[in-house]
Amino acid sequence: MRNKSEKQKNAVKEKLRGVPFSNKHKENLSKSLCLIKYHPGRFKKGHSLSVESRKKIGEKNRKNSTGRKHKKEAIEKCRIAKLKEKNPNWKDGITPIYIKITALPEYSKWRKTIFERDEYVCQKCKKKGGELNAHHIEMFSKIIKENNIKKTEDALACKKLWDINNGKTLCRSCHKKEHWEK
Repeated sequence: MRNKSEKQKNAVKEKLRGVPFSNKHKENLSKSLCLIKYHPGRFKKGHSLSVESRKKIGEKNRKNSTGRKHKKEAIEKCRIAKLKEKNPNWKDGITPIYIKITALPEYSKWRKTIFERDEYVCQKCKKKGGELNAHHIEMFSKIIKENNIKKTEDALACKKLWDINNGKTLCRSCHKKEHWEK
């Protein structure tokens, strides 16, 4: 049954293909598209508003319900506040200090010097290359607590944190094992 109805639809489509619109159909189309006639260019692709029109729309959008204009600073604060509230990971702008330290270029230099000294070989299993980690022999978190590091400036001043002798190269699996043992 379905095949017959599909065949009939296709037959009707074939008959109508290439047939011009009737005058009545053309009139109906023009009536339905009257918005385009009264607002030329408004619904066309590639049309842009004049600078004057954009300014008027912008001013209208910046007014609040009482008719006063918002200051740019207030608009920006409101936009940022909305973004922060919506983000599930937002924690009142407090980035943990260890993340700030690991983002420093000095930390990257420290890691690179550890890797170069150990010739990119895991010091536990002797595996060369792969996913390597620069491991602090005296724990990173312990150094931060002992030296009361609260800011990145404190971290840069702490010599123990950047001591090359306090680091060794470990592969990913050995690094995990090292932390499980402690």
